[in-house]
Amino acid sequence: MNRSTYSLLATLLLVILQMTATTTANSQSTTDLAQRAASALQSGDLDAAIRDLTQVVQSRPDDGVSWFRLGMAYHQKSSYRRAIRAFTTADSLGTASATARYNIACAHSRLGDVDASLTWLHKAVEAGFRQHSLLNTDGDLAALRSDSRFPDILETVKRKATPCMYDDRYRTMDFWVGNWNVFVNGRQVGTNTISVVSDGCALLEDWKSGAGNTGMSLNFYDPAVGKWKQTWIGQEVSEYVEVSHGDSEILLQYDNVDSTGTTVLNRLLLKAQPDGSVRQLFTSSSDEGKSWTTGFDGSYVRMDH
Repeated sequence: MNRSTYSLLATLLLVILQMTATTTANSQSTTDLAQRAASALQSGDLDAAIRDLTQVVQSRPDDGVSWFRLGMAYHQKSSYRRAIRAFTTADSLGTASATARYNIACAHSRLGDVDASLTWLHKAVEAGFRQHSLLNTDGDLAALRSDSRFPDILETVKRKATPCMYDDRYRTMDFWVGNWNVFVNGRQVGTNTISVVSDGCALLEDWKSGAGNTGMSLNFYDPAVGKWKQTWIGQEVSEYVEVSHGDSEILLQYDNVDSTGTTVLNRLLLKAQPDGSVRQLFTSSSDEGKSWTTGFDGSYVRMDH
């Protein structure tokens, strides 16, 4: 290699190194600017946030997070058209699409464009928006709530957010839901509260006896086996599995081995009565179901009756 060639290569290498250093410095500067903008947005300094975020997205146009934050800043400044452009870009880059689309709907609503707002709400639902309670409380959507199409969207979001509430398989034991006084032969023996939990996917039992004993159970439909199950935790733990169910009644069974080594079948029947009460019947059999002994036969009466 002659001296002139070596000198040329050395010069090219120096230029490349300088360009790399400049690019790295610019990248770090933009990152610092994005962090500063995020802090400004969080503290409510919207003008500073917009100024810095605008520089960030000019330098990094594929930065979906910064586009989303820019949309938030514009929205809070009531610059709704600019917010729409920023959120639309964030959505196109795949950044928080459900929320971005929801915010676009909010901005259109603020601008009085109900049709566009409803269209973007549908798109938000398609992207996974599930906060149905927000639809009824967000002031941005006030213009939509009197529209005849709004209830359908609200119902769609509810169904997607809480599918168990709308699936009949999970509603089999709803007749037992409520606050109850529990009686045996006319004498109150305790109270029980049955609540719908886990977005409708289970029932939680909270039992308190007159003697001061307590216990709880989780009752749920297991789609893997197509049966209801109950896990009772009190002075003992029991795992019941559905035997059968009908209209406002269910029969569950728990098998255990007693101290003599005999397998004992334990059954729990819950059945709604014509007067609105619920019968709870515990029976057991130690002869493989040939005969049954009653252990508890109680009547649940609603506290508000």
